[in-house]
Amino acid sequence: MKIKMWALMSALLIAVGIGFANAQSLNVTSPTNGATVVIGHGTSIQWQTAGIPWNSKVRISLVAMESPFSSQVYVLADTVRNSGTYYWHPEAYPGIQIGGFDCYKILVETEDGAYQSGKSQSFSISYSSRLQVISPNGLIGSPGQTVWNTGTGGTNSVDFLCQGLEGQTVSVALIDRNGYTYDMGVSTTIGLDGKYSLYFVAPVAIPTGACTVMVYTVDKTSRAHYKHWRDSRPQFDYGHVFIQQPG
Repeated sequence: MKIKMWALMSALLIAVGIGFANAQSLNVTSPTNGATVVIGHGTSIQWQTAGIPWNSKVRISLVAMESPFSSQVYVLADTVRNSGTYYWHPEAYPGIQIGGFDCYKILVETEDGAYQSGKSQSFSISYSSRLQVISPNGLIGSPGQTVWNTGTGGTNSVDFLCQGLEGQTVSVALIDRNGYTYDMGVSTTIGLDGKYSLYFVAPVAIPTGACTVMVYTVDKTSRAHYKHWRDSRPQFDYGHVFIQQPG
């Protein structure tokens, strides 16, 4: 009886061991939480797997503003070998709102065998490594979208982070849903690295609908002023709002 019980327990332990050995998992490790990915600057997407063959295939997607209500997904690469690394060269993608603070994730999912998937933590996408809009920020059409009134309906503000822009002037413009640009006539001179804000009233001429907020450097200094020619290149980034007429 003891021999039979021992044999039964041994078989059970072997089965459990095989189960653990065959357990599969997929964990996206990069981009990391709070990271900023810059358009036009290459970066690595990295993930770790367990129990998934190295030569199996995965799909890699960009997820914007993931929420129970709305999100945008764009497939960056299909049938990629499960090597744990994919070199990504970010750009503007159709159907994806680019220019958002801490509202993107990378999704990696298997395409053969048992389905497994993993997501990165939230990160930002910016058009500049030195100038980044942090507010307004939100997916147009989602419950969390930022809404601005035009005219006397309220004073609006844009918040942005600056790094390495000391002495340069930063201004703001709005681009309406038809592509027309409105200069807000406000600017500030950048001092130390950190957060800055500009306040203005959106003109009543802007039609109701989605609107892009562009924050940009205004170069009024000769190139000789800068330590390196790259410092003199214009910097810009975008935020997004929904414009409505008051009343």
